Amino acid sequence: MQKQSKTAAIFAHNVGKLRTQAGYTLKDVAKLLGVSFSAVHKWEAHNANFRFPNCAQLDNIAELYQIDVADLLNPIFSEKTARARAETLPGAMAIVANYLQTEARKAGKAG
Repeated sequence: MQKQSKTAAIFAHNVGKLRTQAGYTLKDVAKLLGVSFSAVHKWEAHNANFRFPNCAQLDNIAELYQIDVADLLNPIFSEKTARARAETLPGAMAIVANYLQTEARKAGKAG
């Protein structure tokens, strides 16, 4: 039996962890992504049955869990990392909005 590569093991672990944290079954994920149960099972396999999804499927998996595709292969990725990234985005957007409002007020006073 072939030994699984480190990258494959990381991917399988992360995909399985994300699925269980989201409360999905293998069947749920298969239905949501329009793939077979067997395909999802192979993505999470920690043995020679493991198969990487294709590029389109990688994008769909990342979208399903609202993460970056790179996070699927990140050995230190965790739900905490994903939550922190999601919480940072609204804060960054608020800073940009505040900046734009300030600049618009300045332009209004100058004109």
